[in-house]
Amino acid sequence: QAARLEGRQPLIITVRSSSETRQVQTDWRIRDVRTGEFDVNGDWTGVVYQVKAVNPTDDRRFLEILAESGVAG
Repeated sequence: QAARLEGRQPLIITVRSSSETRQVQTDWRIRDVRTGEFDVNGDWTGVVYQVKAVNPTDDRRFLEILAESGVAG
């Protein structure tokens, strides 16, 4: 709740574990492709989430990605 008062929106994104998704690191960002597009300068106009943590589920079939919008790069 404190994060939301500061304008940050934390969320958990669940994805199937694969050789590609296991490469996700905390210095990565995630774009919500439903909210924007690239402008003429090549900048994304939609919501961007900073990856904070990547954790496998107990059965290791999925990864839970903790991400936050509204944070600097």
